[in-house]
Amino acid sequence: MTALGRLTGRLAGHPILTLAAVTALVALSLVRVGTLAFDSDINRVFLSDSPLSQAQRDFEARFAGAGAEAAILIEGDPRLTIPQIEAARGLALDLELDPGVVAVASPFALRFPPGHPTRPDAPVIPPDLDQGELSRRLAEFEALETGLPVTFTDRALLIVATLEPEAGGRGAIPDILEARAAPIRAAGASVAITGPGVVEDTIRTALARDLMRLDLAGTGLAAILAWLSLGTVRLAALAILPALPGMVATIGIAAWLGLPITVLNNVIPMLVLVIGVANGMHLSVHLARTEGVLSRRITDTLSAVGPASVLTAATTGIAFLAVLVTPNAQVRDFGILGAVGAVVGMALLLPTFAALAALLAPGPRPVGTRAGRVALACGMAAAARPRAWVAAGLLALAGAGAGFWATTPWFPYSSHLPETSALAAANDRIADGFGGVYRAWVEMPPGADWGALRDAVTAVEAVATEHSVLSEVALARWHGDPGIAPPPDTLARLPATVTERLRDPDDGTLRFAVAMPEPMRSEATLARYDAIEAAALGAGAARVIGLPAVMRHGSVELVRQLSFGLLLASAGGALVVAAARYNLRLLPTLLIVNLLPVLLVGSLPHLLQGGHLTPPVTLALTVAFGIAIDDTIHIVIRFHRALGPGGDRRNALSEALSGAGGVIVLTTLLLTGAMAVTLFSVFAPVAHFGLALIASLWAALLTDIVLLPALLMIGDRHARP
Repeated sequence: MTALGRLTGRLAGHPILTLAAVTALVALSLVRVGTLAFDSDINRVFLSDSPLSQAQRDFEARFAGAGAEAAILIEGDPRLTIPQIEAARGLALDLELDPGVVAVASPFALRFPPGHPTRPDAPVIPPDLDQGELSRRLAEFEALETGLPVTFTDRALLIVATLEPEAGGRGAIPDILEARAAPIRAAGASVAITGPGVVEDTIRTALARDLMRLDLAGTGLAAILAWLSLGTVRLAALAILPALPGMVATIGIAAWLGLPITVLNNVIPMLVLVIGVANGMHLSVHLARTEGVLSRRITDTLSAVGPASVLTAATTGIAFLAVLVTPNAQVRDFGILGAVGAVVGMALLLPTFAALAALLAPGPRPVGTRAGRVALACGMAAAARPRAWVAAGLLALAGAGAGFWATTPWFPYSSHLPETSALAAANDRIADGFGGVYRAWVEMPPGADWGALRDAVTAVEAVATEHSVLSEVALARWHGDPGIAPPPDTLARLPATVTERLRDPDDGTLRFAVAMPEPMRSEATLARYDAIEAAALGAGAARVIGLPAVMRHGSVELVRQLSFGLLLASAGGALVVAAARYNLRLLPTLLIVNLLPVLLVGSLPHLLQGGHLTPPVTLALTVAFGIAIDDTIHIVIRFHRALGPGGDRRNALSEALSGAGGVIVLTTLLLTGAMAVTLFSVFAPVAHFGLALIASLWAALLTDIVLLPALLMIGDRHARP
């Protein structure tokens, strides 16, 4: 009997007291749950410790008072009418007079140059125009070829408002603007409000609903599947209930640690649940198959299965900690919460199981025998020709590894939007008509003169979407003398929040802005960003910063670092298990069996996603290794217990597969069902995470009941060739 068995056996002797203690600990973890935050900060998603990220942080800090931008897209069908245009003008004017709005950029601010021969300094869109006159004036302004953003077409116009950071809180941005858009809708036009701040608000609101919905649905489905698998309500309760304290405590721990819930880590409570249920299944099945008095059955179960369960918590925790090699705030939150949740979940699971078993355990009975026969048949068939199966496994591992490393890092931020949101489509329409809702800032070297700025702007305008570049050069063209910088009164026509970024008042650094969509929205948008960046740098610019630049380069670095974390988790988890068994010769077996399934799934993007590997999928593969090795641990430990000194390997393998193999089949079915709720998340990254995890678990099941038996038989002189 192990020390763990003796300790938990004592707890089983005082079940009510033990359950009261567990309940008190869970309640304590929830004391600060009211402070739990839901975060969707774009900077936290992409920024790391790279020079580009640091430059972006400095830029954001330099202009932190600029506020949050919101883009208001107004569209007519089939074209904007004069009443709709006038309603839009009213909205722009209302926003300009609102003390909570820092700046407004709209087509109604456009004017002809002071030196224009027929319309000096006249507004391009004055009141009381008919449709024909409006079209003529717009065409006349376009003919000036200033390059200034017009943000007006026959069918749509765009207004960009910069709100004070404290204007009702960032979460109030859509509400503030929606109320003012009512007259435009009354005039028959459609209005879409988007922009970085609005995107973040939309994500934040949906996160809270998604977290609760997934946890409740997953718990209910896991309970039903446990009941169907185990055949009795009491055994199902023993499998499910001990896992619940860990899931609930994980949510409370997030609040205690000050970790916000994000699109990445909102699956952690569900993961803690399913990992706990998997171990609960192993414990419940062993308890049901064990004969004797109840107290002895509980002690024997915890002695036999408990150490493996503790090891699974360690390997899962290592998998979560491995992602911390990625210096990204959201990934850090994911790794810390996952690691703490895995350890706390196991610490609560074993005493809860011991106590509930003393109260609920049914009498001995056969459980999972059909699934055990399936695992036994597969495993023994592979054990009959171990070298052939191992060779096939090594070839598959090499191919899967090559496929995984050939994937392309890809991270579209638009996938973070809830599927029910219309913002992604609105952002696409803005990109098609006006460049995009995000701004890249091209920064010139220190001391760069007007000529250098003009060359860089001209080079970028040649490859960028028409009217998407905002620069002093365009203002100089508008003023009538593109050879020199525009005078102060001309610059004053733009909001100070813009002019200060174009020409830094502290050090004189020159910049210009390019409106664009997020780079990884599609292959075409990525090619457009790369062309703009190459043109800027080729014309002498020092660097390109801003959200598009961070999205483009930070996402690639993020996926690469997560891939390194996957390898670190694999090596660390396998080493811990081998060391715990005092048998480092197990290390190759553990690595081969558990790397193969995750690398196979990691190479699937070549078939399903054009070769694009995203952070949620990479995180799922890392976590999948930590979970998959759990099943390997249960088989290996039972194999070695049955083998003993001088034992027969074939008989030991048969006993291990009969005892643990069937439970592994059942837990894979149960985990698949519980994690399937993620496929119905309103967030695509959550669904992709769940799909990759499910696929990895099934691949891991096959390697555990086919490849692992073959590896365990290698070296047995009685194995048939």
